[in-house]
Amino acid sequence: MADAPAAVVLLADQPGLDPAAVRAVAAAALAGAPIARARYADGVGHPVALSRSVWDDARRLQGDTGARALFDAVEVVDVPVAGRVPHDVDRPEDLARLAEERRSP
Repeated sequence: MADAPAAVVLLADQPGLDPAAVRAVAAAALAGAPIARARYADGVGHPVALSRSVWDDARRLQGDTGARALFDAVEVVDVPVAGRVPHDVDRPEDLARLAEERRSP
């Protein structure tokens, strides 16, 4: 990863995330956005792409607030992505709900 121009951050608990969202935020970072994040119909979410220019700042982050401080300090480009923010699957009932939604027309 030493020569990678950007890194895309995904959450492991969002199995419904569309690969097109990953490609879209990665493209925005490669085009020069310091940080690019997915903007869905109902809000912003993952994936998030961090260009190499913010990696040192990201390494200095501490605590469990994620990259909020970094987002406040640099330009964040919201990348339009189709659909709604992917559901988090934290418990078995979350997975059951997601499976039911996928079965419904």
